[in-house]
Amino acid sequence: MKKIFTAALTIFLIAGNLYADKPRKSLDSLLDKIVTNVISGFIPDDNSSKKNNVEDSQTPNYIVTESLTDISYSDDFLDFDSQTQSFSKDRDGVYKWTGGFVIDAANLLSKAQRLYLKKFLLDLNDSTTVQIAVLTVPTTDGENIHDFAMRHFDKWELGKKGVDNGAILTVAFQDRKLDIATGDGTEGVLTDILCANIINKILSPAFKDGHEGDGIITAVKNMAGIITSDETLVTISDTDSRTKNDASENSSGSKIKWWMIVIGIVLLLITILTNIGGGSHIHIGGGRSFRSGGGGFHRSGGGGRSSGGGASGSW
Repeated sequence: MKKIFTAALTIFLIAGNLYADKPRKSLDSLLDKIVTNVISGFIPDDNSSKKNNVEDSQTPNYIVTESLTDISYSDDFLDFDSQTQSFSKDRDGVYKWTGGFVIDAANLLSKAQRLYLKKFLLDLNDSTTVQIAVLTVPTTDGENIHDFAMRHFDKWELGKKGVDNGAILTVAFQDRKLDIATGDGTEGVLTDILCANIINKILSPAFKDGHEGDGIITAVKNMAGIITSDETLVTISDTDSRTKNDASENSSGSKIKWWMIVIGIVLLLITILTNIGGGSHIHIGGGRSFRSGGGGFHRSGGGGRSSGGGASGSW
């Protein structure tokens, strides 16, 4: 143990001399990478690499690559889908809940896209209790789209009661308006900035290019992935949401970074010395697999609430 602390002190002093001679920003960046690699067990973050390369791909990140027309559904599910294709409003102008999480009153989804999305959201509800609804309308008749979305959220009570893990994606097609509203329990992870990223990086480009259905599906899967921490569903980077925090850390967080250096060095030494005796194995779990529950397909809102979190945009 004495040797370990002696070695740690030596490296600590060397790092201190380098830190004094090199520009703070470049050294901070280098040491941040060291600390990250140590904590993650020297395993490259494949998911992060994929996310960073999304924008370099030739295919837009909103395109659904699965062949939706090849997916088969039970006769019961197809009957349920056909029964939920009639839409009506109450006297307050709110669309009545159909039980399938998708109300495509603007007719933006193909049948294959609608079936896929409806099944995905039903499975999401059954396996996680997270409730995400999709509402497309021709127009809000002059009402602010976020207010329009919130009236539907409140009426439908999306999310489990007490957990409030709901969200709604709303499109007013003729108005060219988009909105994502989050429940009280989801806005902490699906933040306003991430909602804006989904709108700006997925929905707006997709709608501009005439791929409304693909954009809606990809946006919903990103919402679900962020809420449930399933990185296999997320195609956008959260780099923009970290920009302000990084700027704050660069200006006032140098002491925190220095202690990160110390911790990283100690962890590095311990890891190296312990691995000499036989190594270690670190398993990083994969994403959640959504599977449908039994019983009928009609689902009701779970009593969730929202305080108005989310973001709006246009194309």
